[in-house]
Amino acid sequence: MKKCYKCQIEKSFSEFYKCKTWKDGYDQICITCTKKAHDNPKVRKQKKKYRLAHVEHYNQMSREWKMNNPERFKKLGRELHLRKKFGLTPEQYIKMLETQSGKCYLCGRNNPGNKRIKNFDIDHNKRTGQIRKLLCHPCNSAIGLLNEDTILLNKIIVYLKEHEISEGA
Repeated sequence: MKKCYKCQIEKSFSEFYKCKTWKDGYDQICITCTKKAHDNPKVRKQKKKYRLAHVEHYNQMSREWKMNNPERFKKLGRELHLRKKFGLTPEQYIKMLETQSGKCYLCGRNNPGNKRIKNFDIDHNKRTGQIRKLLCHPCNSAIGLLNEDTILLNKIIVYLKEHEISEGA
């Protein structure tokens, strides 16, 4: 148990952020009080002002962290991309992939693209943002190049059938 410096209420250690600065390894202010302080517009303005005044210091710290934690940085970047662009958690992505047996929904390929591309693309309607399925990069690119135009796709199918070379020739 630990007493919060701000609200003076004794709480369990799980209600404090971890902090290496203090002997016990936990912050002096509980999570609830910390969140209240961060929601205060005056505090936010002060923090922003301080950060802008020390941009180079923060950038240097960020560069060092990225260099010391490359795998974690990569993982966090992927998680942020999934959350911001598609509103998905990594667990939801994995569940979608398992539902599709780890394969592209269209062509059935279990390889998402090439050596550089390690994850299947999340196909979504560009107008509504609604997520459809997971596709390999070539299938998703093909849909994108066609601007999701089903009329054009039908014309391409007719064209390919008209110019199909018979196996006997």
